[in-house]
Amino acid sequence: MAAVLDKPALTQKLFRLSVDKYHRMIDAGFFNGRDRVELIDGVLVQKMPKSKLHVYLTKKVAAILSKVLPAAFMVNEEKPLTLAASEPEPDIAVVEGRLEDYREGHPKTAALVVEIAFSSLSEDKEKADIYAEAKIPQYVVIDGVKKNAIIYTQIKNNRYTNIIEAKDHLTLSVADQHITLDLQELCDYSL
Repeated sequence: MAAVLDKPALTQKLFRLSVDKYHRMIDAGFFNGRDRVELIDGVLVQKMPKSKLHVYLTKKVAAILSKVLPAAFMVNEEKPLTLAASEPEPDIAVVEGRLEDYREGHPKTAALVVEIAFSSLSEDKEKADIYAEAKIPQYVVIDGVKKNAIIYTQIKNNRYTNIIEAKDHLTLSVADQHITLDLQELCDYSL
């Protein structure tokens, strides 16, 4: 039996959820604790399990950023960003404000989003469009296998127009502050 999503005529007829309907489903207890999903462009997408190296690298990048960010920003790990038609849960989102600012809702934007990819590289690259539409100025995918990074910047017509690959050093920008990470030091593990 062929997968429904492999049939273009049927994918055009998918029932898409609004962010509001998604929130109402969450509030109503529709998802149990084992349901690991996120809303991507109106479609529920199952989140992949995280490997030990994925968790390690996520925590390492988050710890580095937390130490050097301006006081007006904080690091969210795997927490929702409420965008127009999506509610992704990026590995790392640098958001402006304090925890108390988000008591009544999730951040609606970020200064920087970072995804860590070991087996999800193509999916993480696909997310670039939703982050560009949300006007997130810098999106970074760290490829944990190749130990490099893809940096997306400069948005025009809801798409990133500047996409570069970093092999040795990764420079991140938050509120006019530049943070340089040594990718070889960051990825100090064996596969």
